[in-house]
Amino acid sequence: MSTTPRLDRIALGVADPDASLHFYRDLLGLVVQQVGDELHVPLGGTLLALISSAPSERAKLQITLRIGSREQVDALAASLRKAGVHILSGPADRETRRILYVSDPDNYAIELYAE
Repeated sequence: MSTTPRLDRIALGVADPDASLHFYRDLLGLVVQQVGDELHVPLGGTLLALISSAPSERAKLQITLRIGSREQVDALAASLRKAGVHILSGPADRETRRILYVSDPDNYAIELYAE
């Protein structure tokens, strides 16, 4: 292979596309596009695809999102907590990062951090 592979797309099965739309667009402030029956969230050079699927078809994994500043991590934590989002841990300092772990509507772990 002559080039370094790069992550292009992550596909997550979701139980309730409307709940996922609310979480990723309204609570995290990300751009979400409806493409056919999928929700697409562009993240730099990587696409997050949210696809409606049954629980037995969903694998568990974690998504990591780098956000603007350490202060934004704290502000986002307060906003998500107020909205009733399950905070797994944080915000907390770990080495050079300010980190927050939350669950999305399908219990995928979302790590939000700033350096």
